[in-house]
Amino acid sequence: MVVVKKDGRLQEFDDSKLLKSIGSRYKAVESVNIINQIKKELNTRFIEFYPNTHNIQDLVEKFMILKEKNELPEL
Repeated sequence: MVVVKKDGRLQEFDDSKLLKSIGSRYKAVESVNIINQIKKELNTRFIEFYPNTHNIQDLVEKFMILKEKNELPEL
């Protein structure tokens, strides 16, 4: 999957960057579950255009909130 960077460049989605950003807050299994949820939503919502970094950040926040409320679905 391709994402639009802040400067407008297109770059392949790199989930290791997400793991670095949320991995220090959650256990590895929880972090991987959050990342998988994000990837699933990216693949279903962004079909006609590429997501940008703000879209991804919004999803990170959404799923972290769901995790804190114990409402994060398991894949």
